[in-house]
Amino acid sequence: MRGAGALALATGVCLAAGLAPSAALCLTEALDPVAVLRSTLDAAGAAQRRDAPRPERLAAVRTAARRMVDTDAMGTAAIGADVLDAQPAAARAEYLRHFDVLIMRTWMQKLLLFEDPRFEFGRPQPRDGATWVETRIVTDRDSYRLDYEMVLRDGRWWVTDIVVEDLSLVESYRGQITSLLEQRGFDELLALMRRKSDGLRAKDER
Repeated sequence: MRGAGALALATGVCLAAGLAPSAALCLTEALDPVAVLRSTLDAAGAAQRRDAPRPERLAAVRTAARRMVDTDAMGTAAIGADVLDAQPAAARAEYLRHFDVLIMRTWMQKLLLFEDPRFEFGRPQPRDGATWVETRIVTDRDSYRLDYEMVLRDGRWWVTDIVVEDLSLVESYRGQITSLLEQRGFDELLALMRRKSDGLRAKDER
């Protein structure tokens, strides 16, 4: 989608989000995956530096990240759509809810390793039906690579995988989930995820 058609769709996205159609940033983000990453990571960094209690800062980082990270898509890819679709609706929803907690925590741990980081962005590259954007977290002493797989859906760019120094988070979770399914089954997998995500939430609230 190009030109006036893309702009009209982006304007619709801004209106749906409650923003004025003249909001240049919203329009830019709807058309440019790098702009999505830049604004989201800047917002997450600002939230990290806030003079606020740790639970509030973590909640603000999560809010920023959810502007772009599609944890439902990542969770579905990790377990396989056929396996997830075979479960009752309530079990599917619970799995995706716990996966959201786990993947967000993993991403935040990588992001929060650094104090006052700077972000560098490569040019978007098409690959395997998606768009990949290489980023680097840069400090005075080192740099750290994170690549983002992104797809354009309904006029918005969404992250559907994060590769940390050549390690895909989706593939990493897929290996763990596949092993647990083979050894214990879906109910035990769900129980383990429930305990893990509940523990992480309790820790973050302290």
